[in-house]
Amino acid sequence: MNREYFLSRINQIQLDTSLSWVEKSTALKELIERRDFLMRRHLEEVYKIITQIPSDQSDSPFRLN
Repeated sequence: MNREYFLSRINQIQLDTSLSWVEKSTALKELIERRDFLMRRHLEEVYKIITQIPSDQSDSPFRLN
């Protein structure tokens, strides 16, 4: 979920006059939870890649200290 999409969805939810404030609140909460889930999953994938780099590659930009 890229930033533009996320902001666009927030605006759509806020401007939707057919939704009650409770429905808007629920929709925004679900959107944020989905974004957090995707970010966490992405970070886990990046961590797996970084930790697979052999530690003897001292010149690697991904070397962990």
